[in-house]
Amino acid sequence: MRYYLKIILCTLLLGISACKTKHGADMTFVMQANDFSKSCTSLTNEISDIENNQIKSLTNKKKTKIVRNTTLFYLSLPTAFLSLLFVDFSGDETQEILIYEERITHLKQILKISKCDG
Repeated sequence: MRYYLKIILCTLLLGISACKTKHGADMTFVMQANDFSKSCTSLTNEISDIENNQIKSLTNKKKTKIVRNTTLFYLSLPTAFLSLLFVDFSGDETQEILIYEERITHLKQILKISKCDG
């Protein structure tokens, strides 16, 4: 009987652990091939888009992940380690935000080199 319980438990845990897949960060390159050929307006628009859309979206996603992970942690207390299988410890959003911030710095340097206003 104990042997069957071990098999059922292992099968259950294996199935649950397979549910969580790691997707990784969407990598944006800091420097892109056509950066120096862009107009001042295009560079300014891209900086604005990254600051207002990309970084804010990732920051919200990061906050949501923190809330979800905290909730799963507290749910895991009474149910032992089962809920901990679903906690997402990856720092994908943080990495993406840093890359976008480096991209903004790069684009601002191009604006400065091109002697654009802004």
